[in-house]
Amino acid sequence: MDAKPRLLDQARDLFRTLHDSYRTEQQYLFWIRRFIVFRDKRHPASMGASEVEAFLTHLAVDRKVSASTQNEALAAILFLYRKVLEVELPYALERKYPNAHLEWGWQYVFPAPQPSRDPRSRA
Repeated sequence: MDAKPRLLDQARDLFRTLHDSYRTEQQYLFWIRRFIVFRDKRHPASMGASEVEAFLTHLAVDRKVSASTQNEALAAILFLYRKVLEVELPYALERKYPNAHLEWGWQYVFPAPQPSRDPRSRA
């Protein structure tokens, strides 16, 4: 009988397949485990954006972790949902960062050999 690997083993296997760093793997697994334990060991597939939001709020308000630590925990949870479970969390980032689409730090920057032109206005 081939039993399906446990969730954390699936995440670990995917990390190694993607050749991500060992330290990132350890940190992401740490945050995934904490998220699961925080929600009374419920399987993440049975949870959604509201549980993720509650966990991040708990980290910020009760545990008083820094913003970068919250971002790391969010990245780990998004990895879990997007890559391991292959599920999208609707509006997860939009709820936590409502102005992300307006802030420079959230924009992707790809250098180009020449300035781009708007295809509609040609400006």
